[in-house]
Amino acid sequence: MVRPTIKPDIEKLRQSNFLTRFTQLKTNYGFISPVAFLSRKYFFNKPQAGFFNDLPEQVNPFDALLKQDPSDLFGMMKNQIPFLVLQLGLGFLINLFFSGYLVAKIPFPLTYKFKSTLQMGMDIELLDMKFVSSLSWYFLVMFGSSGLISIIDYFVLHDKDRSQNNPMDNLMANQNPLAKQPANMNSVPDLKKFYDKKKAELENVRYKFWLENIEYHLIVNWK
Repeated sequence: MVRPTIKPDIEKLRQSNFLTRFTQLKTNYGFISPVAFLSRKYFFNKPQAGFFNDLPEQVNPFDALLKQDPSDLFGMMKNQIPFLVLQLGLGFLINLFFSGYLVAKIPFPLTYKFKSTLQMGMDIELLDMKFVSSLSWYFLVMFGSSGLISIIDYFVLHDKDRSQNNPMDNLMANQNPLAKQPANMNSVPDLKKFYDKKKAELENVRYKFWLENIEYHLIVNWK
């Protein structure tokens, strides 16, 4: 119910697949016949109509942000609902059963501005700022332990995917979609230069059939 349906970008998926095929061709060209290599090379480097000569339309990041489907953002938020409900529930229980308790003391002095952050649920005006209430400690641990949890997942549990998809980090990132955009929004990658570079790399490939006389070498080595 809360798992969003991801709509793939067909054009980006197409470009990614063709670039993967290009990388495989440039790496393993010697395992295919000369005709097969030339036909694939012609597909990528054909004048005017080849893949590297048919540039897709470049979209400005601002325009892409304005055209973003609101359902995508809503889907990301729905994906975080179970985690958010769990944390709010735990916070409510802690505030209900442990309200008014001091659970920690900071070893250095702080100003009065930190009272609302470190002493939630405490109405004692003259209480030293070094003391931390139970509710404040819960939120400090919840927001501050995401990095430690990621390290444990990666190095101890060897779960790379989970370490890169921390629920708290995802929740904070979803609050501000602009945070995912590059620092310099005007620095749009030059796709033409990238394609020209790939086209030149393919042109510089000196074809050689790596399986020449493979039957003879196989028989010799077998003996």
